[in-house]
Amino acid sequence: THRRTRTRTKSQRKGGTRGRDLAARIREEQREQTRLQVSQRRARRRARTVQGAIGFERIYRLSPERHDEMICFLSQLTHCIAVALMTCKDVEHMSAYTGDSFRDLTRIAKINDEMWSELFLLNREELMAQIDLFTARMADLRAALAGGDTETLRSLMKLSTERRHHFDK
Repeated sequence: THRRTRTRTKSQRKGGTRGRDLAARIREEQREQTRLQVSQRRARRRARTVQGAIGFERIYRLSPERHDEMICFLSQLTHCIAVALMTCKDVEHMSAYTGDSFRDLTRIAKINDEMWSELFLLNREELMAQIDLFTARMADLRAALAGGDTETLRSLMKLSTERRHHFDK
């Protein structure tokens, strides 16, 4: 019997190899994606186990951008506010005149400067956006004071009280 052989050109041979290589790469990427998904599921299960062991009631999954926004607003901005409040006025014997509200608001101003400056700079863009948001609200308060606008002041205070209740649950 004669065996038929087909002669392929160099470009055909390359294309065939390229096609097989591409298919192999796609299969490997799919396997890697599957391994990653399995690994992520295991990591989430472990996190839930640890969470229960240390008493956390809930863990949220956030995108990196949403995480940065939340951390910025709830932690980094509050540290900036505390630092600004403690450094904006040098009053001798200030501690003799202060009450609980000032101490509560500035407790976090006693800060690890090396760590927090690094955190601030790592999240600089989002932190600046949150500072701008806060500054705009302070400007609203200032404008209401300057204009003797009791309604705006009371409205902001009512909104503040309403939103603060969410933290008391």
